[in-house]
Amino acid sequence: MRMTEEEYEKLIARQNISKSLPKTASKAPGRVAEGKTEDKADNTLTQPKKSSQKSDLVQGKVKRPKYGNIKIEIDGIVFDSVRESQRYTELKLLEQSGLISGLKLQEVFVLAPSVVLHGRKKPVLRYVADFQYTNLDGCGIVEDVKSWITKKNPAYRIKIHLMKSVLGLDVEEI
Repeated sequence: MRMTEEEYEKLIARQNISKSLPKTASKAPGRVAEGKTEDKADNTLTQPKKSSQKSDLVQGKVKRPKYGNIKIEIDGIVFDSVRESQRYTELKLLEQSGLISGLKLQEVFVLAPSVVLHGRKKPVLRYVADFQYTNLDGCGIVEDVKSWITKKNPAYRIKIHLMKSVLGLDVEEI
């Protein structure tokens, strides 16, 4: 049995779509896998357009951040998130009113020096805090603005543990 060119193109299109569908996706009419759209005329699924990362960079598009944060600039300083910029504004007001002093941004703490492991030099282990300041009691405060998901990051958990055990400093999570 011979196929017409049009029938052959439809067959190839169906095969390409079925290869890209997740194995758990239902192919029943009216049920569409996530990220796909159903064409009502002939009940076929169409893939959303995906562009490669290289073409995005060439066209000047910016890649979405891993945790969905939006960079904000205040007073010529670029902050990694809206929450961090809001906290900066609060701390600036507290500093102007005299309730805190010595506000520092992106303060670097050395947790361990560089070492040679298995013949390869490993860099210094550092922790960069969002804010450091002194309150009215003269106590140094270290603050980091984190979302609930980044608070669970294992590397972050290890670094705040080392901040306490090595340097004796508590990190306040905002």
